[in-house]
Formats: sequence, C-alpha cells, structure tokens
Amino acid sequence: MKILKIIQLTIILGLFSTPFSASAYFSDVPKSHPNFEAITELENELLVKGYQDGTFRPDELINKAAFHKLVFNHAGYKPVENFYETPFLDVNSGAWYSAYVKKALELNIIKFNPDLPKFLPQQPVSRYDGLKTIYSLHGVPVQLIPNSSQTAFIDISNNPNFLPIAKTAESTGIFIAEEQPYLLPLRNLTRGEAAELLYKVRQYQKLTNTSTAEIFVENSEYEYDADLLDSEEFAVFADVYKTIKDRYYEDEEINESDLIYGAIDGMVDSIGDPYSNFESPSTSEEFTNDLNGNYEGIGVMLDQNDQDQYYIIYVLMDSPAEESGLAEGDIILEIDGKKTDDLTSAEVTTLIKGPKGTDVVLTINREGTIKEITVTRNSITFDTVFDKSIIEVPQDIAYISIFKFGETTASEFNEMLNEKLEQNPKGLILDLRDNPGGYLDSAYTILEKFIEKDLVMTQFKLKDRTAKEFAMKNSLSALQEIPVVVLVNDLSASAAEVIAAALQDHQKATIIGTQTFGKGTVQELTLYHDGSLLKLSIAKWLSPKGHDYNLIGLTPDIIVEPSESDFNFETDSQLEKAIQHINQN
Repeated sequence: MKILKIIQLTIILGLFSTPFSASAYFSDVPKSHPNFEAITELENELLVKGYQDGTFRPDELINKAAFHKLVFNHAGYKPVENFYETPFLDVNSGAWYSAYVKKALELNIIKFNPDLPKFLPQQPVSRYDGLKTIYSLHGVPVQLIPNSSQTAFIDISNNPNFLPIAKTAESTGIFIAEEQPYLLPLRNLTRGEAAELLYKVRQYQKLTNTSTAEIFVENSEYEYDADLLDSEEFAVFADVYKTIKDRYYEDEEINESDLIYGAIDGMVDSIGDPYSNFESPSTSEEFTNDLNGNYEGIGVMLDQNDQDQYYIIYVLMDSPAEESGLAEGDIILEIDGKKTDDLTSAEVTTLIKGPKGTDVVLTINREGTIKEITVTRNSITFDTVFDKSIIEVPQDIAYISIFKFGETTASEFNEMLNEKLEQNPKGLILDLRDNPGGYLDSAYTILEKFIEKDLVMTQFKLKDRTAKEFAMKNSLSALQEIPVVVLVNDLSASAAEVIAAALQDHQKATIIGTQTFGKGTVQELTLYHDGSLLKLSIAKWLSPKGHDYNLIGLTPDIIVEPSESDFNFETDSQLEKAIQHINQN
C-alpha cells in the first residue's frame, strides 16, 4: 500500500568556496552560540541578512516565507523578475517571497490544495518539513525503507512517516542520534537552527563531492501487517464502511473523511489510555497551537477554587481580556448565558475560545458584585514564562514561574533567568504549580541549567528497551552557588514532574508544595500528511534514580497545604515558605 510519495527533481547546486570567518558580524551571535559557525558561513556567502539593529535573532522562529528564501538562495537560485503569480490566495505577486513559492511549486517541493488555498507565509516551519524541503532541493537521497527498519532516535522508532527522514538524517550526519537522541520532528525551527541544517548539508555534500543532484521520482512502499489486511475484523470494517456509503438513506449527510477519522478515533480510544488520542485535520492545528501558546481567544488563565468555581488567575498583558476590564480573581459564573457550575474545564475553555473578531459574554462575580463583560476575541500569543506572583517576592530572590512547556518556553526562560542572575540573587524560586507539562525537550533545556553534563535527567521504559536521557550541556555555575526551591502542587504534571524529580534526585533543589499529579507516561506526536495527528503513549518515564511516579505523584521535601486565604488570593503559603527557606539557607 502506497502511503508516502517523496519527489525529487534535478537542479544545479551553486557551491561556494568562501573561507570560514573567525567571527560573526551579528551582535547577538557570539562564538559560544551553538549555531555560530553555520550562521557565519551563510553570512560570508551573503545568503543571510540581519536586522537593522545589527542582530540576527538566531533563537527566533523562522517562518515559511523566510525559510524558503534561505533554502533556495543556498541552492543557488536567484529570482530574475519582480512579480511571480501563484495560485495561493495569501501570496501577492509582488511579495518578496513569491518567487521562491512559485519555484517550489514548479519543483513539486510544495503542492497547491484547492481546498486549502493558502501558503501561510508567517507560519513556523517544523524540523520535519524543513528537512524534507532541504533534502528535495539539495538532492540528498532520501532512504526509502520498509517499516521493519529501526532508527536510533528514541522518538521516531519505526514511524513510517518520519522514519525515512530520520534515517537520512543519520546517514548524512545532519543529526547524530548519539549526540541528540531525539529528532523532535514537529519542533519548529529557529533562524539559527535553519542555518545549521543547511550548514550540515553543505558538509555532507563536500564529503560526497556532490555538486549536481541526481534527481528522481520514487514511490515508497510500506508493507502493512498482512494479518491485519487478511483478518475477518478488517473485512468487517471495510464492509461497514461500504454499506454506510452505499445504503445510508441521508446520502448528503455522509462525509467519507468523517467516517474514516471517526473509525481511527474509536480505535485509539479503545486502548483505554487517557493520554492517547487522535486529532483530525480540523482539530490538530488547534491542538498544536494551544500547546505552543498560540490560539484565538481572550487571553486569560483559569483555575478552580475550593468551591469548584472557575476564576481568573492571570490576565495576559495587552489582551482582549485586559482591554475589556477582566481582572485576576474574577469568578466566571456564565459564558454566553451558560452556567459554568456543571461544566468541565475543557468545556469552559472551549466556550471562551473562538474565532478572532467574535464576541463572548462573561458573567462574573467580582468581590460580591455581579456584572456582564463582553470581550472580543483575537489572536493570542501566550508567554509561558513570567515572574508575576500573588504576593511580593523580595528583590534579592529570583522568582520565575513556568505555565507550561511549549516551543518557546526554553528561550523565554533563558532570557528571564539571565536577567535575574544579573541582579546576583541569593536564591531562586522556580514555580511549576498548575503546570500541565508539554514538550520534554523544552524541559530538558531548562533542566540542563541546573545539573552537570552527563548526569541522567530521565529514564524511559519503552516497549522493547530502557533508555536514559543525559544532560548534554554544563550547568550554570551561578545556580550551583545559590539555593533553589521548586514549587509544585496537585496540578504539576508530566514535564513539570520530570524537572522536579531530577532536581530532587540530584539534590539540586528543595521541592515545596503538595503531591504532584502523577503523569508518568510520555506521548509521541505523529503528524500525517493530511494534517491529522496521533498522540500515543510510547513510554513510561522514571526519575534518574528509577522512581516511578505514574498515578502516584512526587512527594515534596516540604509539604505545605494551601490555606483558605490562599484560595481567596490574599496569601500564598507555599511561596511564603519558599522565601523563608531561602532566607534561612
């Protein structure tokens, strides 16, 4: 059964021989930056330009428009006209990137879908899509292999969608699994990482003396389990599908895609794992955007008090919520006239979110006064790291709270941590309360600030083996010299628990709060070509010392239960204890 087509075409590569410069011209790309060599080489070849302030901003995400220009320029393509017509509705013929979009269409590197007629030039580029584009344009032969093959990347296993890209990354040296055990195919590329991929491809081409790509068309065949295709159950499935299509009396109500996606959703649900689920193309984008802190809504964070009422714990600056006058502590009684008493948190979130430009009416209780507030939804980019707290933290103590671990969390944390350390604090409080987790690689990047290189950060019990994740970078000496406190509670889960467990095992921090949630499994995200997404539990994680916290939770070193005044935003007993602990140490 054919499930993937990889298309490559012939082009001439413009190889450059400009010698490597000793230093970069960009003020924010020092020699210590991991992408320094790559950025400098591209800069010397006049393939990249910085901003007017002399920066390159290597840690910013690169969008599709900028990425395609960079990759095509690197391959030697130079536009000769000023206007290029494309079928995409959001690509103006005079746009600076229109030439690269048109050429990508001509080379079948991207395709036009009349049902989704937009290029989305400002959308970020995943590592998977970035590698596919670079492979195709630079003539890197993609290994077309059966799904019985394996890869050393822990998060790929034998995934038929990512496996060819992963195996090619291994064979070409673009990524080395021993140095980076996770390929992270869905991780969005930064400007520096995009330059690094092209730099690695250049090194591969020099080793193989490749200057002209032998381009061909290949269809990859993946042999599915013959027992499945020949089973009676599969025959029943096929017959039910055909019978519904042929005989259901409301023919106009039948949507073939809905039938298939519904069947897949039911198959995943039958596992009985609360963390494994399938997202159709219509919901997968919302899922990934929400994980990364990008969505359309009003810009608030909610929690439940001891009376199970939903209240606002944080209002995003410059958000529709702030502009409409919503405030922290407001209790949400109704959403568009629907009472929240019997709603789940997911239902409340769904009702508040919605397309930008639409209104939502919230009935709130503010200190005994009931009022209605109308909020116009907009596009929201939610910072995942902040230093705002209910009570005042002394200036000589650094306080950083992480809401969840998204794509930008590590860079947000690094920026705030550096600012805090410049003030020479006598201690650091890392607040992971109410943090549901997120991307493990973001958590690892943060964890490496605290523990030494080569120490175990996490252990994984996979289906067929046990693996360990080691710290790859040296920790900051400044964090070794001051006491660190980590705050957790019953909603600290997954990646948040990974950090707390590692710091506790390695005695790098004191954990204060209440028993954590107890999510000890790891999910793999598989993004399919139709835009659907599978989230599947593939492993159980253990602490560095082998502790299993699944369904149990981590026990803090110092247990502090929240008081009634804490729920009323008058005090924060756990944070107060953390401040006291640092002052005493």
